[in-house]
Amino acid sequence: MVSKIFRSWANRVDTYNVLSAMDLHVLCLDYRGFGDSDGYPSESGMIADSLLLFDYTKKLAGGNYVFVWGHSLGTGIATSVAMELSHRNTPPSGLILESPFNNVVDLIAESPESSAWRWLPWFDLFIRQSILRSGLNFSSELHIKGVTCPILMMHAVDDEVIPFSLAKKLYNTALSANRSASFISFAAGRGLLHKYINKAIELHVLLRLTLFYTES
Repeated sequence: MVSKIFRSWANRVDTYNVLSAMDLHVLCLDYRGFGDSDGYPSESGMIADSLLLFDYTKKLAGGNYVFVWGHSLGTGIATSVAMELSHRNTPPSGLILESPFNNVVDLIAESPESSAWRWLPWFDLFIRQSILRSGLNFSSELHIKGVTCPILMMHAVDDEVIPFSLAKKLYNTALSANRSASFISFAAGRGLLHKYINKAIELHVLLRLTLFYTES
């Protein structure tokens, strides 16, 4: 049994179906303050929720493999979780990052959504600094240095939400830290964009190769 831990959003169902068709088990959650979960969202709270789910999954899986998978903003949480587990000497079998980014400051600055107003003089003070003060840092480029399990990153070149360049920055950071990381890019024009990598016909082969690499 190989378990994958996800965040539970409706547009991820296609990904869950791909993994289920590979005879993999998928466990996902709504963080506190999301979906049907009570409480208020925070980066530390989302990490704590994910760690609880991992510990629960690990008990169910026994000696089988358990991977942590994050998509988009969830890659920041997934990377922090993998780092924390690595520090506990209980790393996941692997960390899979779909459409990742390096840090939230660069994401805000380079996101297509901010292009219309990032030049305004108050942009840094009222937008970026406000988000940083909220505690939502998502500093994957810092946390990935402490991840000791194999890392797989996947990103579409024409991702319309998170620039491809930010994923490459994160990958280069992992390599500079001598992490065991690999990067798969999907060519522009395939319609995969930010959230449709699950439709790539080669995805199941790539994931099988990841499992084989981990087992070997």
